[in-house]
Amino acid sequence: FITKANLQTGRIENPPALYGKDEGSHETCSAIAYAQQQNLVYAIGDTPQDGYLVGSDLYASPKEKAKEFGLLLQVDASTDDLTLLGAAFEHHEYVNEPIQIVLDPNEETAYVIHMSGQSREDFDIPPEDKPKFTVEGVFDYGQSFKVRIVKYKLKVHRDQGDVYRAYYQDWTAQFWVDEPEYGSYPTGIVLAGNSVVVVGSTRGTAAEGIINGEYVESPYGTENPGFDMDGYLIKLNPETGDFAPSASGESATRFDSIN
Repeated sequence: FITKANLQTGRIENPPALYGKDEGSHETCSAIAYAQQQNLVYAIGDTPQDGYLVGSDLYASPKEKAKEFGLLLQVDASTDDLTLLGAAFEHHEYVNEPIQIVLDPNEETAYVIHMSGQSREDFDIPPEDKPKFTVEGVFDYGQSFKVRIVKYKLKVHRDQGDVYRAYYQDWTAQFWVDEPEYGSYPTGIVLAGNSVVVVGSTRGTAAEGIINGEYVESPYGTENPGFDMDGYLIKLNPETGDFAPSASGESATRFDSIN
């Protein structure tokens, strides 16, 4: 749900606006962002195969259903009921978990980082032991997660005189690790200068990644002598999704931990 709070009084100003099907569909919200110029709220989270908006006329589900869909919602913050204006799905992999979102303040554009995985293994844990965690300690489903970065742009299309606001994927970048027992865990994304900057952690290494369908050199590198958890930073061009080199010529850095 989304609600408004008065920062002066600390009180909730209106009843929560609920976005979901029912208590059993397990929609979750992982992050929220506010576009002050447009007075819009953006929320990201996940929804299951039978979850919110999946299979609707406006947001039809793909032929190959994911186990968990990533979901981006755009909400009108000026309305009392926080009216839903548009939405977009992420269904590239079997499991899609949005982590963080950053907005371009000058246009209706959103950048979202996801943890995505192809593993179809479910972790059957008794209800009394919930919340459930994967073997890597994060979600209900999936292993060996990779980072998927998506730029969403506004798309307005008309149907019988009504205007619907939705989003399409302008570019994508995805980076995996070669070791099946490891994964990559993104934790943050920001717009810094002329770059989209993504940070996270991984034990894994890799030779390649993919940006807009083209193979590129992996930002993780091919060596981790200590097999420990290291940090990484990736810089991308916000217009194209390509690597954005810094003054030193580097577009990615791996931070070796001391342990």
